[in-house]
Amino acid sequence: MRYVAILDQGRAWKEGETISGQDRGVMLAHLRTMRERYDEGSVLFGGPFRSIDGGIVLLEAPDRLAAKSVMDADPAVAAGILDYNLFEVRVFFDAVAGEAWSPA
Repeated sequence: MRYVAILDQGRAWKEGETISGQDRGVMLAHLRTMRERYDEGSVLFGGPFRSIDGGIVLLEAPDRLAAKSVMDADPAVAAGILDYNLFEVRVFFDAVAGEAWSPA
């Protein structure tokens, strides 16, 4: 199943700072963790938004609990710098899987 996590500022976000102004060690750990999840196949796509603080992560997980576990284990989420909302996606078009809805 596919899930989308929309990332936003968490309770520990340094007000008045952009993402690059947040705790560097935590944010590097966040990137390393996302890379590990990408390498294992649970993160399919992710990155920050250019126009606003926050970002997006597209996840492949067997269920919502597994997707939530991936996000909760992220160092930036655990530190409260980032928070997220998780949504299950009903996929109609998927270039990664090579599947697409088609009129019958």
